[in-house]
Amino acid sequence: MLKSLFSAFLMYSKIPMPKCEWKEENRRYALGFFPLVGVVIGVMIILWRLLCDFLETGPFIFSAGAVFLPVLITGGIHIDGFCDVTDARASYADSQKRLAILADPHIGSFAIIRTCLYFLMQAAFFQGSSACKILL
Repeated sequence: MLKSLFSAFLMYSKIPMPKCEWKEENRRYALGFFPLVGVVIGVMIILWRLLCDFLETGPFIFSAGAVFLPVLITGGIHIDGFCDVTDARASYADSQKRLAILADPHIGSFAIIRTCLYFLMQAAFFQGSSACKILL
């Protein structure tokens, strides 16, 4: 189980973990540990919130950090997947062409546009939520 935990964090985060051999038995339960990466991100955003409140930085700095932290912690793997899917869906091509677009390592214009919109909306969400204090 511990090797599955390490595999989940090695795959979906940049958090240093002990190396474990990449084989099926070590990844068997990794899917069950993926939400823990999200928990780490959530805890880091709460700590960032508390630091921003303590330093009285204002909502813009908090929002920028809250958008940046998940990318920093995951290494951007979730954004890479979002870009791939966005390009494939925006193509309106047949299934084979969409699969080829998903496999293509290059980024398309639709991915850039929608990723910018995603970050903008996420920042707006955190900007709006910055008026609310986290109850601890």
